[in-house]
Amino acid sequence: MVTRIAETATIELPGLDMRVEEEVTPDALRRVSARELAAAVVMETPSAARRHGVRIDALRDEPLLAALPESHRFATEGAIPIGAFAAERVLLPREPPGQVFNAWLRTVFRAHGFELERTTQTMSAPWDRRMLPVASGEAVCVVVAEWTTEWGPGLAAVPFEPTLSFPTDLASSWPPTEGVQALVRSACRVRDTEAWLTHRPAWSELPAD
Repeated sequence: MVTRIAETATIELPGLDMRVEEEVTPDALRRVSARELAAAVVMETPSAARRHGVRIDALRDEPLLAALPESHRFATEGAIPIGAFAAERVLLPREPPGQVFNAWLRTVFRAHGFELERTTQTMSAPWDRRMLPVASGEAVCVVVAEWTTEWGPGLAAVPFEPTLSFPTDLASSWPPTEGVQALVRSACRVRDTEAWLTHRPAWSELPAD
């Protein structure tokens, strides 16, 4: 997703120099606010524009999938019921970096009437090694569809029933430079062309809104 936006922005503004970094949402918002980053893809965060002095654009509703060991009884099914997933030991991102996502995920499951009561945390390791507890049958995990391109052996990914999505936004520095304006236009164009928003309308929010 980020690469797709960056490629489109450099076509619109050929002289644009871009470097992609990875940050968790709280740190990304702080760095965009401090103008250390031009923009960042972040979790949907209430009142982020006003609190951090940045522009926020709804970007994508990422389909959430259940990562299961290939031997799991739902690995070959069309979907896994949310309740069946919640009954498993669930692998969560290590805190404190994953604290915001973990709190959001627990809220989503609670809204469907289930609690994540048995959890374990990921290792501090590259993505393929972090998924080893899933591949070995020790746990299950929630992932976005894009992550499955880095899949290791022994893993399967199936949708949830009912479907779940992960809302992401684009946070950009304010007031914008010419490069930031090109980046935001490109992100919104790709979003609309590829129909990234499936559960939310397209909207923008400025610090003064």
